[in-house]
Amino acid sequence: MIMTLIWFMIILTLIVVAHELGHYLFARMFNTKVEEFAVGFGPKLFNIKGKNTTFRFNSIPLGGYVRLAGEDIESPEYDENDKTLYLNKKPWQKFLISFAGPLFSFLLGLIIIIIIGIGYGFPKVGIAQVQENSPAYISGLQENDTILKINGDYIFDPSILAIELRNNKPINLTVDRNGILKDLKVSPVLSEKQSLIYLYDYEIKESNKIENDLKINDSANFYNILNKMEKNDLTKISYKNSIYSGFISNYMINDQKPVIGITFNLFSNKIMKDVDIFQKNDLIVGINEKNINNGTQLISTIQTLNIPENTILITTYGNQIQEINRSSKNDLLLKISRNNEIIELNMTKEELFNYLSIPGFIDNSERLHPTLSQIIPMSFSWAKSLIESVIQVFSQLFTGQTSTDELSGPVGIVNIVGQASKAGLESILNLIALITINLGVFNLLPLPALDGGRIVFSLYEIITRKRVNPKIEGIIHFIGFILLMGFAIYVTFNDISRIIK
Repeated sequence: MIMTLIWFMIILTLIVVAHELGHYLFARMFNTKVEEFAVGFGPKLFNIKGKNTTFRFNSIPLGGYVRLAGEDIESPEYDENDKTLYLNKKPWQKFLISFAGPLFSFLLGLIIIIIIGIGYGFPKVGIAQVQENSPAYISGLQENDTILKINGDYIFDPSILAIELRNNKPINLTVDRNGILKDLKVSPVLSEKQSLIYLYDYEIKESNKIENDLKINDSANFYNILNKMEKNDLTKISYKNSIYSGFISNYMINDQKPVIGITFNLFSNKIMKDVDIFQKNDLIVGINEKNINNGTQLISTIQTLNIPENTILITTYGNQIQEINRSSKNDLLLKISRNNEIIELNMTKEELFNYLSIPGFIDNSERLHPTLSQIIPMSFSWAKSLIESVIQVFSQLFTGQTSTDELSGPVGIVNIVGQASKAGLESILNLIALITINLGVFNLLPLPALDGGRIVFSLYEIITRKRVNPKIEGIIHFIGFILLMGFAIYVTFNDISRIIK
């Protein structure tokens, strides 16, 4: 816990100081007096007096701040004739001073991403499986291809493909096939509806009547009926010559969406560290009677192991049952490939889940190691995708698609930092990049008390050539600050509630 708090303080201080450094440098560029640049909060440890600025180092290393002279018209030091005061600067200068904080947050994120790319490589978006006769299959995509670009932009996360496919328009892919680059055009199609249905206290019977189309409670309107079902409802599902009856414990419906018919290789079945009976580079090649050749099959098998006792999981696709899985015994037979030998290990489900939950235990993906000419454009693409993802989250938050209960504040971030520190330096660097980009986007929101709010006032002044009454602007920012503090308390309360639960 102590190391987690130390990492948290280091990360937060680095991120906030980089942000405030942007404000400081641009303020000095325009000869704006900066009264204080503080690292940390709380009682002062020591300070260094510069020509125009006092650099203060405080006892609590949690972030920092910059105090510009003349931000408050009510300040006794304010003089409307003093051109070094912030409020007396030209509107375009105030705009750039405000924008510099988020800009430096983005620059820090980009620098961290470049370091990750050089030291560890970028996540590789590999294809584990191509469905026969799918758009991907027809276009020439093959198993083990690596997708490098979508519509000219580098890709590091399969979710980017889903975003590009939402418009249901053809996409251009650049793939790496054994070192050879290929450009392919793929036209998506709408998938069928899908569902996962958990039935407990189930019973399977043969029927004399063959149902070629899926039925639920004798109705062919399968998904509409299922969508109205509730937990513990008695349900009967008919398909072919079988009837599956039982009580619903849970279900999920996936609506139609544009797809191209590929499965990504998100995980590996390779063990990445020595832990107890496992050795680095061991391969998990089987669990009970199921053979495992890659990470996709491993994750699929693990999901079936999670099926509760006396429960059946029915997977449907369109008007067909795609797969049926039953709960398994608690005792497992794990098959490991080590130095070309198969080793059998006996363990319980809980023991296996505990191993898999260890950060860095299994390799989550293969790595793409960029050349010198690729490192900068790839880093820009990754930073761009992170910025777009953060913007999408904030957009969903304001439109109600995402609940504020899902947000994390400082307390939640401490927990995330703890997990990242256990996984290693790469995870910490990834977390820094994500948080600093979050900070940059958040501060650009056009809300009072944020940089974005100050930017709005500067733009108004630039466009109208009229200055908002500084007293009114100060009141608006103060109200915004109070609301932000209330929101911060709310998010912190949610963080603590999640920990207690």
